[in-house]
Amino acid sequence: MSSDPVILACLGTVCHEDLQLFEQVTMVCDGQDGIECQLCIGKHFIFFISRGMDKLVKGAERLSYLDIDKAISDTATNILFILELNRQRDATWTNGTRLMVQSEHRELLLERIGICWQAEVMYRNFEVRKFQQAKAAIATLLPGVQKMMHNSIDLLQVTPFKGYDKEDFVYRGYGFWLREGFKSVSGLKDGLFQNDLGWETSYDGEVVVVPAGMVIMVHVDDEQQIMEVDEGSTGMDDLRTVAMEYQRSLTQNLDQFYVVVSGPYMKRMNRNGGAAAWEGWEFFIRSKEFVFACVIFRRLYIPPLCTTSQDLAVVMRCPASELDQDACEVLLDECRFVADSMSSTCMSKNIYPIMLQARLDALQFTENGYRHTEGQLSLAPQIKQRAAVKFVKSIVQLLDEAGALQDETLINAEVFAGIPIMNDPIMVAQELLSDAEAMFGSSIGEGTREERRNAYYWRLSRYLAYCVDGGILGERFNLVLVVQAIGRGSMETDIILKAVIEFLLHLRPRKEIKDRSQPAKRLMELLQDPEEFANYSFNESVMRVLLAENFIASEWKKKKGAGLSEYESLLAVLLTNEFMGVSLRMMICRQVLDSLASSQQKMGGGDPGAFERAMQTIASRVRFCVGRSGHGLAFVRSMA
Repeated sequence: MSSDPVILACLGTVCHEDLQLFEQVTMVCDGQDGIECQLCIGKHFIFFISRGMDKLVKGAERLSYLDIDKAISDTATNILFILELNRQRDATWTNGTRLMVQSEHRELLLERIGICWQAEVMYRNFEVRKFQQAKAAIATLLPGVQKMMHNSIDLLQVTPFKGYDKEDFVYRGYGFWLREGFKSVSGLKDGLFQNDLGWETSYDGEVVVVPAGMVIMVHVDDEQQIMEVDEGSTGMDDLRTVAMEYQRSLTQNLDQFYVVVSGPYMKRMNRNGGAAAWEGWEFFIRSKEFVFACVIFRRLYIPPLCTTSQDLAVVMRCPASELDQDACEVLLDECRFVADSMSSTCMSKNIYPIMLQARLDALQFTENGYRHTEGQLSLAPQIKQRAAVKFVKSIVQLLDEAGALQDETLINAEVFAGIPIMNDPIMVAQELLSDAEAMFGSSIGEGTREERRNAYYWRLSRYLAYCVDGGILGERFNLVLVVQAIGRGSMETDIILKAVIEFLLHLRPRKEIKDRSQPAKRLMELLQDPEEFANYSFNESVMRVLLAENFIASEWKKKKGAGLSEYESLLAVLLTNEFMGVSLRMMICRQVLDSLASSQQKMGGGDPGAFERAMQTIASRVRFCVGRSGHGLAFVRSMA
């Protein structure tokens, strides 16, 4: 199931209606053979589009919500349900009275169908009615099911451990295990559960009593596009920042507290064999009144398109009276276990390879996204087969000629076999841009076309930067070697390598600027007016390498009259740039402190006031930034 706007727009051109979401399903009408198709949820109808996404399924084009009487979920599996249809004279559906669907996202799909059904009843009939749903063992009662379930292992399910409730607790599409005695506090689906009994357990050979009154809160955020999270300015692309926000929220009303545990956490269960990746963070807080244990997860590359992520959290609160160290360890382990048991109620195993490949070819992934799709799914952009390898090989050849390669056999690597070399690697990128001209459209305005062209060139530079920085040769060759090679060869080689670095950095006007058809800007031009950095975006991964290898500092020294305080002012501009990610801000903060500390030791031989002026400039800029948007910078300040 996906709500990808680009694919929904393509499907909408087939059924001529705006769509909310779609899923690849298998449907069976009154015992007929199964049909694989795209089930699309619209405002007034459910549409069935062929797998090729080019036409409606013949004889089963669309189903009005008013033609549905009720839905029946199969109790023996997690993927089958039946829609019982009515026989009204004006019904738009003529293909039987029973429609069986095999869906990997059954619960979410039925929830959305129920919402649309209720809205349609209110809109057409001016009535408020509840969508009828039931459960029955239908997998063995209806013809055609055996064929659909052939070789399926869906009947194999992991059940909770002894001492835990026999049924999964479910909240917003995720199931998890809780001990016997936990109940919903309000009776609503709000993710809040309380245990009024407590329990006893054994820890390190001792009996530990967990008191009554424990509360577990489960939070599930909405799915977000990974590209949007990565380009966000709030710092939420870093899970540590999310954890800090949880800590701040839990402790803002506490007089005294201390953080016992805070660090990365690795999920230890995959109950449904899902293909998504997980990142985790945990912390444990103790105060006079309560103790808090929290495990936060970010579920990444969620099938079927692997373009979205979702944040989840398990927060446990327990009265702190008479809790010793062993009891705190038990509570933290219990929170970890509940979080580990979390799994999607959907059978999220399959991907949509054709759609995913189209996304890859359009270069609409982050660097980690490319690593995941290639490492886990064996899928990569088609340009990697020759063009990206040619780009990297051409750079390796330049470094080999300059004598800057640590591994002289690199040019003869197996991946380079039969790949030609370009004297200027930028020509490879320009050839790829020329080949993609047809994608930018010819019937639209020149400004919009140029905007699309520049956007693709930006994504192309980001992907090629990933290929240079280990995406092709792994640890044997990365961007650091390219930066370190400058100055070790001829002047012509340095000019080419600097042009490659500027292309990979790819300074361009931000989206907020009206004229987005402007070309990328040269780094030296922007260094003449550092305040303009706030109006330009760039590849933060490349910028991180350039700062770490002192490339920016070297270029800055070439600026006439540039000194220590001016360079620190440049770093301060970058540090207080509200559009930058937290990880890059943290690195700049450390570099600023190291640089100022180093200059203080050398003050005797230089300008005595340089250090003080730089400190005042940075301090004022940091205060200014915190006043504008301290949300993301709080983490940098704590690390400084």
